[in-house]
Amino acid sequence: MKPFKCINKWVILIGAVTGLFINFSGCASVIPRELRENLNLSITLDNVIWKPDSYKGEKVLWGGVISSTKNEARQTVIEVVQVPLGSYDRPGNIDESKGRFIVEQKGFLDRAIFAEGREITVAGEIMGIRKGKVGEMDYTFPLLKSIKIHLWEKKEEVEYVPSPFYCDPFYYPYYPYCRPYFPYSYPPRRK
Repeated sequence: MKPFKCINKWVILIGAVTGLFINFSGCASVIPRELRENLNLSITLDNVIWKPDSYKGEKVLWGGVISSTKNEARQTVIEVVQVPLGSYDRPGNIDESKGRFIVEQKGFLDRAIFAEGREITVAGEIMGIRKGKVGEMDYTFPLLKSIKIHLWEKKEEVEYVPSPFYCDPFYYPYYPYCRPYFPYSYPPRRK
């Protein structure tokens, strides 16, 4: 009976360590914890568009895809198509966008790096709204003064090419046994 008690303790310990690892890895963010604690994650783009004065001074975490970047005398202005944030606070599906917002960043950000189509996550302070245009249409942009910007690496598109082989990881004694995808081709038999 004693060996089983020892095994149970190890199983519990390994389970607890694994659970902690999963818990902490699920909470990872590109925004530092100290800054994240001061953000109001419940404020959405829609809230600010309808009641901009009610949310002035609030700090939020938004993200999306860069639509344009413009360098002015003392700052860089980035127009972003808002996208809901997914895991690690990376922008998710662009089809779920609620609109656009503008980010003002003091200093110079290179337009070649902060280019159209790049994904961005911004922690910023709501400054109100700014009137502008999208194409020929008048538009009201929520305005953020950036506190922290994270520019995501470009996603590489990987083309999936199926393997011409089928591998059976449980075929004993030849595991893993791989064979071509031909009808009626079976693994070799032992004599």
